[in-house]
Amino acid sequence: MTVSSTTTKRSANGDGSNDTFSYNFKIFDDDDITVIIRTDSTGAETTKTKTTHYTVTGVGSASGGNVVFTSGNIPASGETVVLLRTTARTQLTDYVANDPFPAATHEDALDKLTFLVQELEEEVGRAIKLSKTNEIATAEFTVGATDRANKILSFDASGDLTVTEGKVDTVTATASSLSAGATPTASATYTGSSGALAIAFGIPAGATGPQGPAGADGGGGTLDNIVEDTTPQLGGDLDMNGNDIVTTSNGTIDLAPNGTGTVVVKGNTNPGTVVFNCEANTHGQTVKAQPHSASVTNTLTLPPGGDAEIVSTVATQSLTNKVIPDDENLSFGTDSDAFIKYDETTDDRLKIGGANVEFEKAVIGATNTSSGLTLDFDANQNFFVTLSSGSNTLAQPSTEAGNIGQTGFIIFIQPSSGAAGTVSLHTDYETAAAAGMTVSSTNSAYDVVPYIIKADNSILLGTPQLAFA
Repeated sequence: MTVSSTTTKRSANGDGSNDTFSYNFKIFDDDDITVIIRTDSTGAETTKTKTTHYTVTGVGSASGGNVVFTSGNIPASGETVVLLRTTARTQLTDYVANDPFPAATHEDALDKLTFLVQELEEEVGRAIKLSKTNEIATAEFTVGATDRANKILSFDASGDLTVTEGKVDTVTATASSLSAGATPTASATYTGSSGALAIAFGIPAGATGPQGPAGADGGGGTLDNIVEDTTPQLGGDLDMNGNDIVTTSNGTIDLAPNGTGTVVVKGNTNPGTVVFNCEANTHGQTVKAQPHSASVTNTLTLPPGGDAEIVSTVATQSLTNKVIPDDENLSFGTDSDAFIKYDETTDDRLKIGGANVEFEKAVIGATNTSSGLTLDFDANQNFFVTLSSGSNTLAQPSTEAGNIGQTGFIIFIQPSSGAAGTVSLHTDYETAAAAGMTVSSTNSAYDVVPYIIKADNSILLGTPQLAFA
């Protein structure tokens, strides 16, 4: 074949899942390709091993083939796969005298030589070299390894390669005071064996200036900047002198008492007070302690849950999701004798006590408009009972015991057609002189019967008001 491509290397990015990477150049053997993984973040390079890390396909193909990574060795994201042709530096073609000319074998040998030239050119292209118009007397030097250690490769006065002392690892500087008017001095010393550079300065003193004003009495030392003290402590009260404690860049001011310690706003001539200003510092809300005369010490605990507001006695606010515990009074007035109470322990009732109850609007009792013949006095106060033709019996209720004193109405409705219905009563229902109950016989008529629960198993029925139409 002819060799028309100069490609000897192929690179691709790993992604953690792709295990197959193609190369587009011919190789004679699966050992003629080197696989390198480069870690992009560090530049570290690792040469992989055939069979252990990968297999090769397409050997001998002019169009190339694939490198297939084995399980557990798939290049990850952030890694670059480099496929480099590295043809073996051997000559294995042997011509036998008087044999026919082996054209194919001869051409393969020429191709291999071409591949080697291309690969050497690729390697030389990555080397530092002189331009075609530059000259150097010699690119060789005879300095031994011991003498080259910890030194730098450089060029001498003739432009030829040599070595010089190594890099400076340590720099130290000292300064000394000189008397006023003396000549400044400076010196530098490099120690090759240690790679250290020492610099010394002699700086003359300046003229003596006028004496400054006397400072305030100190506590035995000076502190130019509080930043210099990582654990500052006050020896007395901190006077802000009309200034603020501020932060920059939306910084936070933290007050962090140790253990059970607290942040205390002391009172002076007035109770301790905290003012929360608006963003313009033109309005503020004040939180103030009770005066000394109140003789109270208490704890205000902020509510749990989400964002909340404190309810005041003067603001108009709506209360939501608030619960008064069972069997606790919601009291009214100074003597707390008027109250509303949910009594769950005794009879599961909402009770109003301590005062006469006046309703400013109509009170509508719970009414069952489609009652059967078994009345539930826990759930309803009034009942609509639609009768069937023939005999109808009010069954024994099971809920009158807890509703003694309850009053209301039972409305019997005759069927709209056919024979009228009659009503007989369970023994829990009592009528005057035990006369029973007679209802009207007109179709669609309404009969109204008042009742009151006297006791368990005793419901007193009034005289029916008949034939409302």
